[in-house]
Amino acid sequence: VELANIGAKVLLQTAGSPRVFHSDSDSYNRAQSLVAPLSSVWAESYANIPDGKILTQRLTNYGDNVPSLPPSTFGYKHIGNGGIYIN
Repeated sequence: VELANIGAKVLLQTAGSPRVFHSDSDSYNRAQSLVAPLSSVWAESYANIPDGKILTQRLTNYGDNVPSLPPSTFGYKHIGNGGIYIN
């Protein structure tokens, strides 16, 4: 988030990460506002990351519980455009 704040193009790839942002927090709102739009073709999105934006890619093993923690019922969320199951 800090790199995007200074105008850098950021590619954020995570694998099996838990939720870290509370949806009511300023940090979640700031991070989500920096997420780059995702086109239907990943290579186009990657090649065209706007300055000061974050392109996200979240990989999740199907059946892995860690990406579901802490529970969304407690208000926690991932930032970005969704995730990809890898098995």
